[in-house]
Amino acid sequence: MTVKNMSVTVNTRWDSTNVQNAKEYLSRAVNMGIDIGLLNDSINRLERAVARLSGTDSSLMHKEAMTGDAALIALKDRMIGQLIELSEVYDEISSAIMKVEDPFYRKILMLRYLDGMVWDEIADRVGYSSRNIYRKHAEALKVIMKYLPQRKI
Repeated sequence: MTVKNMSVTVNTRWDSTNVQNAKEYLSRAVNMGIDIGLLNDSINRLERAVARLSGTDSSLMHKEAMTGDAALIALKDRMIGQLIELSEVYDEISSAIMKVEDPFYRKILMLRYLDGMVWDEIADRVGYSSRNIYRKHAEALKVIMKYLPQRKI
C-alpha cells in the first residue's frame, strides 16, 4: 500500500492584493456580533409568532394559521442557517486572530475586528499614536494571513 505525500499549500505572499483580501475578510467580523444578536432576536420573535398562530382556535382561521405557521417556520429555518454561517465565519476569524503569536499584533486585530474599534480608539487603548497603530496593523495583517482560510480570502 502506498501513501501519497499530501501537503497543504498556504499562501503567505504579502502582495497588496492578498493583504487587501485578508483585510476585507477580517472586516466581516466587525458587525457580525451585531448581526448574530439581531438574528437571534428575530428568531425569538418568529417563535412567538408561530406560537400565537398555532394557538388560533377559530376553524376559519385554522387553515390560514397553518399556512402562516409553515411560512414562519421556513423563514426561521433560513434565519438559523444564516446564523450558523455567520457564527462559523466569526469563529474562523476569532480563531485566526488568537493564533497570532505577537501579543501586540493580536491585541490590535482583536480591537479592530472583534470589538469594532476605530484607529483612534485603539491608539487610546494601547497608548500609541493612531499612525503607529495603523502601521502595526499592516504588519499584523501580513502575519495573520497564514492563519486565514485561503479558500475565503
